[in-house]
Amino acid sequence: MKKLSVPDVPDRLLLDLRTECNLRCPMCLLHGDIDEKDGDKKEAAIGKMELHESAKILDEVMHAKPLIQPSMWGEPLLAKNLEDHIKAMKSRDIAVCFNTNGLTLRPPMAEFFVENELDSIFFSLV
Repeated sequence: MKKLSVPDVPDRLLLDLRTECNLRCPMCLLHGDIDEKDGDKKEAAIGKMELHESAKILDEVMHAKPLIQPSMWGEPLLAKNLEDHIKAMKSRDIAVCFNTNGLTLRPPMAEFFVENELDSIFFSLV
């Protein structure tokens, strides 16, 4: 049997900057269809990544140039200092792509994405 090599850093890295969301999509495992009794479980799952925390991770993986997706369980447009996070990624020559519902996207942020050459953005519609 041939052994396959495993990279030190994956080609794609999900870096959840904020696990909070402004929607309750029924297919979402974290935010969708939460009963009142599950409210404590949801609150415990809410997290916010500070800029210094993400910078440390970026410094560790930048040599591999993975595609960074700053969203997993939350709405990335709600992330504190999203612009600073994206600038930190792009300054390390890392590709950035994310999914959003786009509800809080305003012209200044859209212009920021263009000016800072966001690699791709996907809009999810329910």
